[in-house]
Amino acid sequence: MPHNYILRTDSQFDKQILKLTKDLEKPNRDSFFIWLLWDGCGHCVAMEKAWGDMKKEMGKSLRFIEIEHTQYDHLKKHHPKHPLVKLIGEVHGYPHLVGVRKSPIDYYEADNKEGTTRTKKQLMAFAKTLV
Repeated sequence: MPHNYILRTDSQFDKQILKLTKDLEKPNRDSFFIWLLWDGCGHCVAMEKAWGDMKKEMGKSLRFIEIEHTQYDHLKKHHPKHPLVKLIGEVHGYPHLVGVRKSPIDYYEADNKEGTTRTKKQLMAFAKTLV
């Protein structure tokens, strides 16, 4: 199973970010689905189960990065040229979802056909475009 990154705690951040940097800079890197979240954000909390279910189904064919906004802000401030900062791009709200193929980068565009913008079905449909 591919290694995933969960960057939510300060204690693991430095170790994880070094490994992630190496993975993102590989010329033949894997595809990633990135979730930039804000702990306590209502939309992020509402999406958590759908994200977890989608990860279970897609986990063998796709890698995942979860990064909490304070960790991302720290990374952006102290390492503005980090590959993850470049991949995430401009953030206009949370949750912020980015799909990274070997190339190009796809940003998740939520549609509201099912009354919610981040169901497991919708996340799965987007994740499948990355593999």
